[in-house]
Amino acid sequence: MTDSFYEQIEKIEESHWNYYFGGPDNIPLDKPFVTVNTAKAFMGEYFSKGGKRRIPEAFDLDSFQDARADHTVAVFFLGALLLKNTGFGSQEFFEGKIEKWYEFTLFMWFVTCLAHDAAFYLEKDRFVFAKADTVEQLYNELSIDHRLLDRNIGGVPGDLLNCVKPYFNYRHAEGRTDHGIYGGILAFDVLVKNRIDKKSQGDVDPLYWAEDLDSFYAIAAATIATHNIWLPENEETIEKYGQAGLNSLIGRAPVTFREGPLLYFLGLIDTIDPVKAYGRIGISVLEVLKNVHIDYKQMSFTLTVSGRLEEGVLHEQAKRARDWLAIDYITADRSVTISFHIE
Repeated sequence: MTDSFYEQIEKIEESHWNYYFGGPDNIPLDKPFVTVNTAKAFMGEYFSKGGKRRIPEAFDLDSFQDARADHTVAVFFLGALLLKNTGFGSQEFFEGKIEKWYEFTLFMWFVTCLAHDAAFYLEKDRFVFAKADTVEQLYNELSIDHRLLDRNIGGVPGDLLNCVKPYFNYRHAEGRTDHGIYGGILAFDVLVKNRIDKKSQGDVDPLYWAEDLDSFYAIAAATIATHNIWLPENEETIEKYGQAGLNSLIGRAPVTFREGPLLYFLGLIDTIDPVKAYGRIGISVLEVLKNVHIDYKQMSFTLTVSGRLEEGVLHEQAKRARDWLAIDYITADRSVTISFHIE
């Protein structure tokens, strides 16, 4: 049997997951799960390493619960493993890149993944909910200076971006402040403000802080803002979407890689993540990591569980992924194989 998820995290080289590896003053980070370092601490350390400490501060990462931090970091490492071992690693996720020391895809993955659920607990904040029932009100409540949705953003499906405002209204009417939209809007503003402050320091900071980063921040933030927009699955939801002005989502084909490469990649891993799936039924993160084995091919990967885990959980997550992403899957005894389409 192939190595477990735990063993693969343990063995993956730093250059395949640390965007800043090889850069000036690189200080290695202790990987969570396989050391005493926690997932929450790892998230804060990674943002701090990249000069982006304002992100965990803005989202109050210190109050983040361990279960969501474990999920976030498991998604991060599964993404790094897929970039290393499958055809995802040879794909263009966006037009252009910043030419510095590093592999720029890892930068985009780090920023997007580690912030994608940063507002997960904030969406239950009743104070914000009471103050902001539209995106415009959210802008005001969060003191947003750099408005994500005012930009012309490529690399993310335009129809989904156009649905952000009405979807926010729909979720508010359902009793929630959507965490993806909240997170994307706040992350973009904080990242741009942080970049401007860092750039003003001149040569004191060795990292790159030029204005051309903002277009990539926008792709990452727009991916976060749209990652929780679901396609309707039943007649009741279809009716609600119609009433909410979300008609473009009704009957929409699943999202393809070419429409939104980063959204497709994040959406697939976020949905299939075994740590989140089994965590919902009370299984610890280490129990999951040590009992899920991953095998890779150029255009697919297979998750196989030991007898300690219920195989049907993974099968259900594969179905959920196919409901909104252009993938295929095949189930077998104790395993599921996910085939992705990126050509």
